[in-house]
Amino acid sequence: MRFVFTFGFQLNEWEVEIEIPKDYRFPSEEEAREACRGMNVEAILFSDRIAVLFEREYMILDDRESYQFRKLRDEVYEQFGALLCPEDISELIDKGTFAEILLAENYMFDETDYLELDLSVDEAYQLLAEKYEPQQELPFGLGCAELKGEKGFHFKSLYYQMIQN
Repeated sequence: MRFVFTFGFQLNEWEVEIEIPKDYRFPSEEEAREACRGMNVEAILFSDRIAVLFEREYMILDDRESYQFRKLRDEVYEQFGALLCPEDISELIDKGTFAEILLAENYMFDETDYLELDLSVDEAYQLLAEKYEPQQELPFGLGCAELKGEKGFHFKSLYYQMIQN
């Protein structure tokens, strides 16, 4: 069976959803779901491209069909802050407060809380650079000569989806 994986990444109020332009093959949907769930994936937005980092490899994206930017509306972000990332969830579970936060009505977001942004990579980079300082370089050992020394914005994994193709 063939599957396409999509990941959502977050940086503060910003989110980018990326469809990985590669088919993955698994004998069953359960195995595909387990593999997708177990992937350690991050993204770095550079001035002219996005690097998707897997555990020991990376993929450079510059195809507008592969990604979509959105952000929490300013008033929502000011009231609640960023969405919970996996590290936040682990901490809440350790404290025993995860269910309380997850089920709180005032923490339920829907599509009206977001602005869909039809932006190219360079446009998104410029908007982020107006508010934040790019700080992330490609990790040592990932040899992409054109990005050596360039700093970008680090987006952490927020969610995943898989679609049978």
